[in-house]
Amino acid sequence: MSVTPFMEKGELYRLRNMSKNKHHQCLTANKHYVQNDVPVLQPCRDGYGWPGPNARRYRDGDLFLCLKVLDGSYVLLSPDGIQVSLWHDRNKGKFARVK
Repeated sequence: MSVTPFMEKGELYRLRNMSKNKHHQCLTANKHYVQNDVPVLQPCRDGYGWPGPNARRYRDGDLFLCLKVLDGSYVLLSPDGIQVSLWHDRNKGKFARVK
């Protein structure tokens, strides 16, 4: 199944609308779930619970660079310089292209 990509390689995207979520106000790179040899971005709570209090959490306003557009996902460069994966069918409303 072919999915129309909402991100383009080389473009910068800002994380948004996470603070509106009732339970999961952030995204984190889940190192236990890997796709395309990089950790997958997944929603998490702000400051407590999984993935632990010291884990890096991405909040509204954080910038991500799209490195690759693949058939089932994207590979992004996170604000702290690590590569993370994002599925095509999830989190579309959480990112806006920086103009």
